[in-house]
Amino acid sequence: MPSRWISWSIIVFWIGMMVWLTGAELYHRFGTRPRLQDTLAASAQAGPVHWNITEILRRDRPPKEGEAPEERPLGTAVTEVRLDARSGKYQLAQQIHLHRLFNTGFSLNLTSRSEVNLFGRLQQISFNATVPEVNLHCELVGRPQGPDKLRVQAFFRFGSEHHEVQQTISYDGTDLVLSSLCPLDRMPGLRPGQTWKTPMVDPVESILGQSFSSGNLPKAEITRPLVTVRVWDQPQGLLWRGEFVPCLVVEAVQGGRSMKIYVRESDGLVLRQTAELGSLSPLTLAVTRDPRKSHGVIP
Repeated sequence: MPSRWISWSIIVFWIGMMVWLTGAELYHRFGTRPRLQDTLAASAQAGPVHWNITEILRRDRPPKEGEAPEERPLGTAVTEVRLDARSGKYQLAQQIHLHRLFNTGFSLNLTSRSEVNLFGRLQQISFNATVPEVNLHCELVGRPQGPDKLRVQAFFRFGSEHHEVQQTISYDGTDLVLSSLCPLDRMPGLRPGQTWKTPMVDPVESILGQSFSSGNLPKAEITRPLVTVRVWDQPQGLLWRGEFVPCLVVEAVQGGRSMKIYVRESDGLVLRQTAELGSLSPLTLAVTRDPRKSHGVIP
């Protein structure tokens, strides 16, 4: 029989191990979030990535098992991350063209660019959107102001009307921002059960939506509300290039909006994203990586 102090040492050791393992598991699941610099570093060598934007049509009947949803084309997007060796900054570029703006006869051209340093902190963001059919144009430039604020200058033109606004919003410059129209190229290091908070934006609804309902300028208000993001506990199969690929599903829900991102489990590559929009229009968008196009240039 071991002595009493040895027995207590064994008990304390096992209790300590259980606490450490439980704490480590909770930290990995709930105490961390994907780091922006990891995403940028993984994407910088990929070159331009092409995406197809479609609308998922609703059926009058529930889909049969294994039945793919019907989708119709809405537009395309190109994303790219470059590392500028001279400045040591990452350059993020996104270019979107919607040839049909949902249920209207309008088109949309949208371009955004961001500069992020090697530590994953935002240095500057710019945004440009036009709807040629109604002469609607929006330009926006944002720069950090202190550790948790973003100073935004925006210019709106709608027909003959012009409006300019300056606004300061709360913003963590290291956040991975989820966009309904433009997915991230990669999300490395995800783990089942992981949760974190991050901003989620719908560029069309936040910048352009009110111009079609009111005939006046869009409200000069820019927000990036935080949402809780969760990685599903079990991978899901996604049909990709004719075969089912195991994917981690990243889900974010906010009010009437929800988003799911399908991330290939083997290497963190984002293959597809779906977004159910809220007040703008009751529709579901899908943005899918185009495997046929592996190169191109964003001007």
